Amino acid sequence: DAGAISSTGTGLLAKLQQARDPDSNASLSQDEILDNLFTLVFAGSDTTSSAAVSIWIVLSQNPQLKEELKNATSDQLEAFVQGILEAFPPAPFNMRTTTEELEVGGYRIPVKWQVAYGFAAALDGSPVPNELVSTSATTSPASSSLSFGQGPRKCPGRYLATLELKLFVRALVRQEWELDPKQNLEQIYTPGFFPVDRLKVKFI
Repeated sequence: DAGAISSTGTGLLAKLQQARDPDSNASLSQDEILDNLFTLVFAGSDTTSSAAVSIWIVLSQNPQLKEELKNATSDQLEAFVQGILEAFPPAPFNMRTTTEELEVGGYRIPVKWQVAYGFAAALDGSPVPNELVSTSATTSPASSSLSFGQGPRKCPGRYLATLELKLFVRALVRQEWELDPKQNLEQIYTPGFFPVDRLKVKFI
C-alpha cells in the first residue's frame, strides 16, 4: 500500500511520494505511484533477464565468440550488448500519451490517447553478434538502444542495465556450461522475449 509509506523516509516509495511537479507543485497520486513501481519491476527485471537469456543462447551457438569475449575490452562488451539488444529487443514496444492531435497513416489520433509504438519490427533482421567489434564501429552505445525508449521518458535505468549485462557476459564466458539440447530455443514475447521452454542450463 503506497499510502502507508512515510513521506519522511529515503526509500523509493517515499521519494515518489515526495516528488512534486515543478510548475503546479502537485504530487503523484497513489495510482501513479503504483504504475511507476510496476514499470520499475518489469523494466528492471524481466527485460534485463530477457537480454541475458538471448546472450546465453547466442554464446551457446558461437563457442568461438564466447572464447574471444573472455579477453574483451569494456568497449567490445558494450558493442556486443548493443548488438544483442538490437537483434533480440527485450520488449517489443513502448507507450506514450499524445500531447496534441496527430494524424498517422491517414488515421486521426486525439490528444491524451495512449499510443503503443512497436519498434521490434523495425529492428527485425538486425544481425546477431558473431564477432568482437569496438564501439567506434557502432553508431551509438548500448544505453542508447531503442529497447530503452527515446525522448524525455527514456529508461532512467539504461546505464545500470547495460552495466549489469556487461558484467553478466564477463562472468558467463568464464564458466563452463551447456544448454539442454532437447529444449525449444525459439523465443517469443511473453511479454519479455523468452524461449518457449524457458531456458535449461547445466553447469559443468
